[in-house]
Amino acid sequence: MIHHAREAAEHGQRELMVVRFPASLCCDGGRAVDTPPPDWPETLRSEPSEMYLRWKRGLKSRGFRLEARVLDFPDGMPGDIGLFLVWSA
Repeated sequence: MIHHAREAAEHGQRELMVVRFPASLCCDGGRAVDTPPPDWPETLRSEPSEMYLRWKRGLKSRGFRLEARVLDFPDGMPGDIGLFLVWSA
């Protein structure tokens, strides 16, 4: 993740989407991501959960944030979700 973040930063970006996944991988169908309470990471499962843990263990202390966003709303419901690694300039 750090390598890709460095490349993105070199191109002037301040965030990098590290994983895109269907809202169905969240135990609540992505609702907590759409209106994020502090415990939204607890709804993650599978690869998204592993990405969150990697960020928490190794990147959070280095000043990186991890944000989740609903990327689309088919039929008015959360569709795909993106996890973004975010840093300051």
